[in-house]
Amino acid sequence: MSELIILTLLVILAAGVCVWCVYMLAGEFLGGAAFVPTNQKDIEKLLEKLKIKPGQVFYDLGSGDGRVVKHAVKNYQARGIGVEINPWLLLWSRLTSKKDGLTNIKFISQDFWKMNLNNADYIYFYMSPRSAEKLGKKVQKECRRGTVLISKAFEIKTMRDKLVEAVLLNDKRYWIYKI
Repeated sequence: MSELIILTLLVILAAGVCVWCVYMLAGEFLGGAAFVPTNQKDIEKLLEKLKIKPGQVFYDLGSGDGRVVKHAVKNYQARGIGVEINPWLLLWSRLTSKKDGLTNIKFISQDFWKMNLNNADYIYFYMSPRSAEKLGKKVQKECRRGTVLISKAFEIKTMRDKLVEAVLLNDKRYWIYKI
């Protein structure tokens, strides 16, 4: 009996590892990255540095559980738009925003490659280096002058001339660009 339990647990563990691997790899093919939450202290320090003004539009592409865009709305009175394709994370974001009484925020399930981001003042994202380069090109075509792009972890090499600052917080680098 104990051998059956051990075998069952090993099968469950192997299946979990396979699902995790597919999830991690799928981000590249879906044009983004897996959900990797940003540390709350990093969010606070990073957004403080951005000098967001009330009413400015803050996008979080691949918003996960919504913590970054919710912080922008709650602490800087930004208008927040979280874009997330994972239905569970989308639901969680909507529920916690409602619980927190945040009204100037919306979470949508949409392919951000097909969205027009021209009303953005800030765009925050974490995605693969290849997708970040692609997004940099999209934003430079669509967004108005002054739009700020924040890339978690990866530099956008084609936008080096627009780099404002590379910020290191808890061994994580954030690249801040201004169109």
